[in-house]
Amino acid sequence: MAKAKNIQQITLTAVCVAVLAACGGGGGSSGSPNTSSTDTGAYVEEAKAANKVRLQIEAIGAADTLEVGDVAAVQRAEDAFNNLNDLEKNLVPLASRDALKAMVTTINTNAQTAAEISAQLLKLPAAADVDTAAEEAQVSDARAAYDKLTDAQKTWVSSAALQHLTAVESDIRTNLTSAEAFADAVAALPGNDQLSKTAAKQVEMVDAAYKKMSSAQKYRVSAATLDVLANKQAAVAANEKAAADLQKSVAALPKGADIDTDAEVQA
Repeated sequence: MAKAKNIQQITLTAVCVAVLAACGGGGGSSGSPNTSSTDTGAYVEEAKAANKVRLQIEAIGAADTLEVGDVAAVQRAEDAFNNLNDLEKNLVPLASRDALKAMVTTINTNAQTAAEISAQLLKLPAAADVDTAAEEAQVSDARAAYDKLTDAQKTWVSSAALQHLTAVESDIRTNLTSAEAFADAVAALPGNDQLSKTAAKQVEMVDAAYKKMSSAQKYRVSAATLDVLANKQAAVAANEKAAADLQKSVAALPKGADIDTDAEVQA
């Protein structure tokens, strides 16, 4: 701590010497302006004020690391600098002044960028409405735009906007899982040559499950899976028709006591 104070005192002393030299102080040579002890004391105070602002700026950090929580500190540093008189402002090192300007510019840029990204996220449809390729691309584009931000810039994005994005993505994953489970159920159905009456009930249950799915879930079911289901349904329908036709044929047969011709025997 003592070493740090010594360094600060050396820096302040050097600034004071530079001020006095620039103003013609520190010597009694003929022709140079007289500097009273009161004037010298004022310059020292001005140098202290400038040094205080310099330290305030340096304590914030680099502009590209600023987070939304640093805005207040930058605002205080900017206010402190603006409250200095002209001489005090000139005593603040140029590097510090440039650093403060960069911070203010970064804050404005990050705030504007975050506002645009937040608006993009909030415009995303609810997951239940994401049932087209265009809407799914909208969600992907929003995620990509957010991921391109630095960690510091992401702190400017509104929590409501980010929560909306993550909620939509979570629901999309859930819908995709539902679609995959449906595809597995279709794949597990018996082959067309094994579609018994019990198997036909399975086909019916799988079809009913599809009809209960939301549009967003149906969107994620592949056309190939639906083709397989349709093929099973057609096979079940054909089997049921064949069974019905057979029943009609059997019902049309004459009773045993009435079979007294070759044609009836053949039937």
